[in-house]
Amino acid sequence: MLGVLNLFNILPEKQELYDRYLAEVQPLLTRYESRILFYGQTQIICLGDYPQEYCGLVIYPDMKAIKGLSNDADFKRIRAWRDESTTDFIMVILDEVQFDEGFVNVQADSN
Repeated sequence: MLGVLNLFNILPEKQELYDRYLAEVQPLLTRYESRILFYGQTQIICLGDYPQEYCGLVIYPDMKAIKGLSNDADFKRIRAWRDESTTDFIMVILDEVQFDEGFVNVQADSN
């Protein structure tokens, strides 16, 4: 599994547009055997100075699924809603991780 971490702000005047995007992207994630593991507001920034108020973690089975969603015609139709309704967007693809019963199992590097 691969995780995609999203950090972003929602423009207050575009909240309804973002909500529409969020509702429409869910079935597309299912199409690629992917799902939102976590979505919510950040509470405390423990280290660094990042302005993002929201974060989400989406899990995908593999890179093929990430690319499939990104190139899906239905996703391309709604991607502009996300882009127009958010700011300060950061998206990071995480190394392969193992998700087990809702917990992330991280294997320590033996180097």
